[in-house]
Amino acid sequence: MQRIIDSHLHFWDLEQGDYHWLSLNNPPHWPDKDTLRRCFSAQDLKLDKDFELSGIVHIEAGFNNLEPMAEVHWLQREVEPNLTVPMKIVAGGDISLKPAKFFEQLAMLSTYESVVGIRHILDQSAASILKMQHARTNLEQLAEAHLLFETQLYGNDVEALDLLVEIALALPKLTIVIDHFGFLFSTGLNNWHEIRVFLEKISGCKNIFIKASGWEMHDSHCRKWEIEDVTRLISTFLEHISSDRLIFASNFPLCLLSDHYSVFWQKMASMDFSDELLEKCVYENPKKLYFQN
Repeated sequence: MQRIIDSHLHFWDLEQGDYHWLSLNNPPHWPDKDTLRRCFSAQDLKLDKDFELSGIVHIEAGFNNLEPMAEVHWLQREVEPNLTVPMKIVAGGDISLKPAKFFEQLAMLSTYESVVGIRHILDQSAASILKMQHARTNLEQLAEAHLLFETQLYGNDVEALDLLVEIALALPKLTIVIDHFGFLFSTGLNNWHEIRVFLEKISGCKNIFIKASGWEMHDSHCRKWEIEDVTRLISTFLEHISSDRLIFASNFPLCLLSDHYSVFWQKMASMDFSDELLEKCVYENPKKLYFQN
């Protein structure tokens, strides 16, 4: 039986949280967004008999973007008591805040043993935010607090990537996680130059980790993805970077836009790699990164 620590998933309760991004009137304007407009909990994480869920990492989902502690409180109050596996939390965070405000939020987050870091979705604003002195100062504070920095940005944004690499080299104690393979997945993988540039730039930064996840997000009009494309992408990653820096994760419940939760993991386990590599990417690496800090 394959043990799994799912290091990228989200739960939400539409009656208690804001989830501004899930409103049909707000971006992203996905044609199938209504599929996600219901509550999701750990009870929806159903695997087949070949897999065992050994832990989860909840990534902020926009419960309250102005008060990231609100989501942490909700998870501790409503979610954690009903879990049968350990959970860690990557809370919401804004590295562009004035350092005094950021440190105030950081101090509160640091009081929770389950909180292991923050995520800031940088996307198109990545370069402008990473240039800010406030951002550099706040990331220094994050490293000193032994909390990781998780982000969503575009791997083909060369300016943003160069800035992130610069920060990673300047702050070797800061663990950085790039979600969803920098959104460089595409059907047929016809963007090999962008993929290789991305991997070459981050290869020398041992404190940057990559999540192989979010395949369903590459095309909002066609959510299907082929495991052959993922296999080629992972193989290319391994040509440039150690497998110690690679993590497979589901992006639940968004993965449901393509497949059932159990089917996602069946497909990821079907790649033509060794059992040792699978164990490392679905269990050992996320355990070291999120549960042993």
